Amino acid sequence: MPSPATAKNVISVGAVDRLNAISTFSSAGPTKDGRLKPDVVALGVSVLSLNTNNRTQTLSGTSMSTPAVSGLAGLLVDRFRQKNANSPEPALLKALLLNTANDLGNPGPDYTFGYGIPDGVKAVKAIDEATHKSE
Repeated sequence: MPSPATAKNVISVGAVDRLNAISTFSSAGPTKDGRLKPDVVALGVSVLSLNTNNRTQTLSGTSMSTPAVSGLAGLLVDRFRQKNANSPEPALLKALLLNTANDLGNPGPDYTFGYGIPDGVKAVKAIDEATHKSE
């Protein structure tokens, strides 16, 4: 897996097809120092997108899967702010995405699918129920 996806605190996203099979172009871990990457996966094969001519086009790549996870992260930040009147720490946002993901592949996190496919409903529920707090 190439840099910058191997940086310590980034969320690296792999790509799966509509049947949740890993794509042939999605990088796999571990990193050189043994850390788990990718962190999660998302749909990145045959994704309907908009091209520079404002026309739709079907594209594949982790550049198709990453925006879905980024968009979900943005929505989670917004929900967190609604419930807590402040923004989540980056590590908490990452933990919410990873720990509420739907597992794929081998049981538990693995070097192909990471923690699986992020589940926005579960992540919002974790925020709403404040299960991320240890009081």
